[in-house]
Amino acid sequence: SVHGNMAPNRLVAEWRLPQFGTADTNGKDLDLEATFSKPFQNNGIALVTIIAKLGLLVWCIAGMAQSILETDPNRTFWLAYLTNLAMLIAMAYLIVSCLT
Repeated sequence: SVHGNMAPNRLVAEWRLPQFGTADTNGKDLDLEATFSKPFQNNGIALVTIIAKLGLLVWCIAGMAQSILETDPNRTFWLAYLTNLAMLIAMAYLIVSCLT
């Protein structure tokens, strides 16, 4: 095939680039400012994404609060369950995701 050797050649070219360099295999430099710019500077879809993330965060907080309130009789044992711990970690990720 025409593109049969492209994958190994690309891999070798990537491997030979300096680590943490800004050069790409096509000879151009990476535009780091555009790569790591804030999403609100790029397009309006980022606003929809933030609103969706905040909605998911509110839904997770409500679910966690309901789960804690329904735990009888010992609410302090709530965090010992693995699913509750996973929910707490997911919420921490959502909070950080909304802030960045």
